[in-house]
Amino acid sequence: MIPGIEKIVENNFLKKRYVFLTNKEHFPGLRVPKKDESIACKIENTGDEEYIPGLLADIVDDKDVLGSIKKILTNFKNSVLISASYDGETAGCIVVLIPSEPIIYDNCKYTPDQVRFAQLYVNSKYRRRGISSHLRYAAFDYWYNHYPDRTVVGIIEGSNDASLQGAQKMNYNFGGVNYLIKFFGKNLMSVTNCTGKWEFLLLFRGTKFKRI
Repeated sequence: MIPGIEKIVENNFLKKRYVFLTNKEHFPGLRVPKKDESIACKIENTGDEEYIPGLLADIVDDKDVLGSIKKILTNFKNSVLISASYDGETAGCIVVLIPSEPIIYDNCKYTPDQVRFAQLYVNSKYRRRGISSHLRYAAFDYWYNHYPDRTVVGIIEGSNDASLQGAQKMNYNFGGVNYLIKFFGKNLMSVTNCTGKWEFLLLFRGTKFKRI
């Protein structure tokens, strides 16, 4: 398909995304980022309402992403924030969603036997230094040591070549596909096929599941 037309279709009618599933037996096969003494990852205390807002403001220089992260941490208490520093300066973060009930995030449903990494972000001053790889691995390490019996679900847009290449380098396990069906940009339905099982989720009306 012609790139310009493909983008119009993706934004307005149909978006394809790839689903990656990681279980505890996959953890030893994940690629460990190259050791870098300049990079340090830390699990933050999200209950510290004086410290966290300032930390996020230092890291996230995108207003929309900052709002999304704050919304997750405010509305979903059962989440973990991992920060990264570079040469002692705050540089990035990632959120680990740990559902205690079925939830909807990023137009997909997640259940209490799953974990989802959300809003990986590296400050524009510190990109292309390997920080995102260290954050991803720190999130996987946290999951493996605290919730190994859950499955980590990751979703990457089919047009996001950089993230798909990163997933390949990390040795992510491909699990299936997700399609967002739209009508002129409005999401109507999320259709997922993992391990041969189809799941349909209506998005244009109210749902009993908590939306994050």
